[in-house]
Amino acid sequence: MLSQQGAETIKDQERWFEKLHNWDKAKTAYEERLNDNPKDVDLRLGQMRCLEALGEWGQLHDVASKHWEDYSSEAQQRMARMAAAAAWGMGRWDSMDQYVKCLPQDTQDGAFYRAVLAVHREVYVDAQQHIDKARELVRKYDYILKILGLRGPQPLPFQQSPKRFDCSII
Repeated sequence: MLSQQGAETIKDQERWFEKLHNWDKAKTAYEERLNDNPKDVDLRLGQMRCLEALGEWGQLHDVASKHWEDYSSEAQQRMARMAAAAAWGMGRWDSMDQYVKCLPQDTQDGAFYRAVLAVHREVYVDAQQHIDKARELVRKYDYILKILGLRGPQPLPFQQSPKRFDCSII
């Protein structure tokens, strides 16, 4: 049993490095695992997350471009946001367009990156529509978080107006 736990720890060490924000070690661990299994989409996504966190836009763009066709459309959709960010950072507009097409239009990322492309193309009416869509989606998300109580600590009524409560009786 102990050796099985040890194997799981070694197997998942890249995720631990990532959770600890030790991006260099996580990237190295992902790359080592990818040497043995270069088509594993989860490992590739992990490598891409590390490159994104490190701001290695050139490397991230190279990885996305080199391996894009290796994966299914579902996997490409999972890779698309990071690939689009890297392409934008490198000024690779044609690549960015390819990646953005894989982002759902009704998502914050999809609307945002479509707005960036529209501004680049100087199609400002489209850009404004995408910006409005992104804002709408952000507001909906904030509203949902507020309803669920996940938006952070909310002040208690007595914290908002302490004069309403007579604390002398306590």
